[in-house]
Formats: sequence, C-alpha cells, structure tokens
Amino acid sequence: MILPSNAVPGFMSYTHVFQMNRRLAVDEASKAEAAKLDRNYVMAYELTDAPNGKTEWWLMNFDPAQGVYFELKAPSTTPDMTMTGDYKAYMRFMKKVKAGEASAEAQSVTYSGNVKLMEIIGAAFATASKAARVKNDIPDV
Repeated sequence: MILPSNAVPGFMSYTHVFQMNRRLAVDEASKAEAAKLDRNYVMAYELTDAPNGKTEWWLMNFDPAQGVYFELKAPSTTPDMTMTGDYKAYMRFMKKVKAGEASAEAQSVTYSGNVKLMEIIGAAFATASKAARVKNDIPDV
C-alpha cells in the first residue's frame, strides 16, 4: 500500500520507523553522540498481545559506527535493557503522554537488564529523540 506523501503514519508502524531512521541517518548530532559510546547498546520494548495477537518488538539501537536507529523485530541477542508490557495499555499510556496527561517517566512497563542504561546512552538518546521526531497517530485500542 502506498501512502499519500502527506499521510500521518501510525505510531511505531513500518512507515513511522522508516521516516525516523531516514532522519537519523543524516543527523550529525545523534551520530556524534553515538560515536562516543564504547560499544553497541540495544534498548527494547516487548509489548504483548499486539493487534495481531503476538508480541511486538521495538528496538532502539545505539551503534558507535552507524549512529542510532530503530528496528521492528525481535532482538537477535539479549538487549541491554528491555521494557515489557501490554501493547494496549502502552498505547493508551502513549496517548496520555501525547495529550500532556501523563509523563514519559510513568511508563506502564516493567524493566529488565541494565536499568541504568540511560546513564550510558542518555546524550545519544536525547539527540536522537529530537532528530527522529515525526508526526504520528497513536492507534485506538
């Protein structure tokens, strides 16, 4: 399916991730911050009971050589940090964040792995998050 050029992609859809990755590929600030890291880091979201009935994975990769980029697939190795939760609950939470009714720090997920990962990747995460900002629609669930 080809979307019109002015179509707003769904949150974390393939189109949304493609657009974010395209922005990150040319963003010198996030590349510079990622280049300061001592190795690759992966932050993962594992969201159960997605609309297809399966678990949906969202990966945010921090690679000193490539920069920051997203993937929509299960990780091939254990992520440095995984946030696990229910897909529908997470989408409802993100709608509240977008509407200013909740803070991003109050995520409806459980954490496993290196819970201090943000202390390591924080600058790369912040610059990449700013660069990758793309208007999107969060699905009603």
